[in-house]
Amino acid sequence: TVIIVGAGPAGLFCALSLLSQSDNIKPIILERGQSVESRSKDVGALIHKYLLNTESNFCFGEGGAGTFSDGKLTTRIGRNSRAVRWVLETFVKHGATEKILME
Repeated sequence: TVIIVGAGPAGLFCALSLLSQSDNIKPIILERGQSVESRSKDVGALIHKYLLNTESNFCFGEGGAGTFSDGKLTTRIGRNSRAVRWVLETFVKHGATEKILME
């Protein structure tokens, strides 16, 4: 069993990477914030009513801080690196458009 702290991109891809290496590894992801569905309500309350939930907001919760971004993936390690390519291919495998592999 491997404990992963945070269900942001790093935590989610850590779990995927571990699962791809062995059937014997059982990652457990611990997240401080809420699921995307609950978090969306909390972020809406923050934007429209100025009510801050300190445990569920733009920064904390499933998907990490980028969940409510415009969807751009930025990196400084090079778009054609093996690691970046794996991330983009994983996105496509889970429903992203194949255009992200070419743009």
